[in-house]
Amino acid sequence: MERSEELFEKITGRTTILIGDVFLNETIQGDMERWTNENPIPVVQMLHNNYLPGAAAYAAVLLRQLGLQVKLVTVTGDDFAGRQLLQILADHAIDTSGVIVDAEYITSQRSTINVAGIRYAEREIMRLQTPEPLPLSEEKFEKIMDYLEENIPDTDAIIFIDKDESVVSRKLVEAVQKTAQKYSIKLIGDSEKNCVFFNNFTAVTPNVHEAQAALNGRKDHSSKLGKQLRSLLKCDTVFMTLGGEGISVINEARDVCHVAAKPRLVGDTDGAGEAVVAGVTAGLLAGLPPEQTADLANTMAALAVSRKGFTCITRKEIIEAQLRYALEMNVEKHVTIEQLQSLVARARLDGKKIVWTNGCYDILHAGHVIYLEKAKALGDVLVVGLNSDASVRKNKGPLRPVVEENQRARVLSALSCVDYVIIFDDESPLAMIDALRPDVYVKGGDYNIETINQGERRLVESYGGEIALLPGVEGMSTSEVIRRILEAYSK
Repeated sequence: MERSEELFEKITGRTTILIGDVFLNETIQGDMERWTNENPIPVVQMLHNNYLPGAAAYAAVLLRQLGLQVKLVTVTGDDFAGRQLLQILADHAIDTSGVIVDAEYITSQRSTINVAGIRYAEREIMRLQTPEPLPLSEEKFEKIMDYLEENIPDTDAIIFIDKDESVVSRKLVEAVQKTAQKYSIKLIGDSEKNCVFFNNFTAVTPNVHEAQAALNGRKDHSSKLGKQLRSLLKCDTVFMTLGGEGISVINEARDVCHVAAKPRLVGDTDGAGEAVVAGVTAGLLAGLPPEQTADLANTMAALAVSRKGFTCITRKEIIEAQLRYALEMNVEKHVTIEQLQSLVARARLDGKKIVWTNGCYDILHAGHVIYLEKAKALGDVLVVGLNSDASVRKNKGPLRPVVEENQRARVLSALSCVDYVIIFDDESPLAMIDALRPDVYVKGGDYNIETINQGERRLVESYGGEIALLPGVEGMSTSEVIRRILEAYSK
């Protein structure tokens, strides 16, 4: 996957318009030490309240954290919840000039009461929510369209988030789409009940139940549902979320591709859908392939559900999570020195032992595999420094390597015993060894302690690293393989 830092550079400053329902999420924390005398009703001593944005407001905060400019289009009341929401949005530098504030409108609010006591851990005992708001009036529809027609020309993406059908309607979607099609604007849609509104969109992000509802309750394998939904909507890509199973990507180029979820502990599932929408939007604007876009969305969803409530997800957290997941899932093995330093640091925090070895690995053979398996057995994480093509030519002459460096890195990455591969140009990887300070430094073949690179030896010994020498397997070498090939094909 493309490095997160580079992705953020590509999308910083791009403009999005987010249209949809919002609500204020309130969490009341308290202590419960007794019941009322009159009835079996708990008495909760309120300790503090916490307010967070929900639905489209939460998605707006996530997009803003990624570096995008966000213009929010919605309706709120001129009440405490509405004013609280607008303040939160202002704190995150979100443009609310498209928000209609109506004194007769009640802002949606959802309250959760959590209590703890002497004999039990914190738990949720009640949820409260305001009645569902009424759909848009004709007057509000016209105000929104006036705003959108003025702002759409300077927009890179328009996102619809529909939770309670109070803002997003088929009429509004069709009107926005008619205006947007004059420009090169990506359209992303997410709806709990009406994803059928999103015909000819760039992407839709339903879960399995939403897809089933759009297909008149049809129950089928998720891949079939995705294909049927994409055919119905005629959209470019369906990103179908499967909860803890990840995301299925359905488009014309790859048919169906499943991208596994990221490992995480679940605090609650609030905000997972909005996190997926934000990740998909960022990936599309950065020009990522659909599979990588889904991977980013999975990362954001994993972060969203790993904590309670609709909390912020920062760029730094995403970068750290991508590196952590790479380590835990043994993916993205071909890395840069910056990535590798972070991965190694994380591994050491978990008490893991780092093993380093390096070589050309030109025409990988059984001798290489046996050696690398033995090297991995000396620790927990095996890092292989791979000589670049230029470095191989310096060491072995102009006819080598036979296999190009990126292909050699790809083959090495396929070995289960290899955790990371990094290519180096210098005659010696001394600088990389110094940057990583591996616990075990391994050399093979016919080397002994006096014939290994003495600069590397002194460096490893200076910080107390271990030096391990693993003999090669007789008759197994790249030179021997090349000799046999030439002998066989020269006859």
